[in-house]
Amino acid sequence: MATPAHFNAPTHIIGLSCTTSHATAGTDIGALWAAARNAKFLTIGEPIWAAYHSYAEGGARYTLTIGRAGKADEAVPEGQSRVAVPAQQWHHDPTDGSIGGLQQVWGAIWTRWPDGGPRTLQVDLERWVMAPDGTTQADIYLGVRA
Repeated sequence: MATPAHFNAPTHIIGLSCTTSHATAGTDIGALWAAARNAKFLTIGEPIWAAYHSYAEGGARYTLTIGRAGKADEAVPEGQSRVAVPAQQWHHDPTDGSIGGLQQVWGAIWTRWPDGGPRTLQVDLERWVMAPDGTTQADIYLGVRA
């Protein structure tokens, strides 16, 4: 749970988005991941990014975009959106790569910093990579104030 000295965050994420809240996240996020699978965003060995952004109500309401790294001048396919990832310091929380493990780490983050703590609440990232054997690696990167 240390802030990495160096993290190559993408400058933009292009993908599918939904706006959700703590109350409806389980349903909304599950449906968004299903849509991302159907859109063929999940490629073995290639990172897929989940960008949490447009926070409101102290972080209780937000938009999630699931997709791939993109560029500022790249055309955005119809039905998708682009998220600009700001240059910021990152706090790294690894997970065990499971959905349950990810939910547990997010729960610990909100317990540790219920008021946001040092978080910028601009853009937070999850980096997912699926290995050929079907295992997944998932890491959470929180934007934090310097």
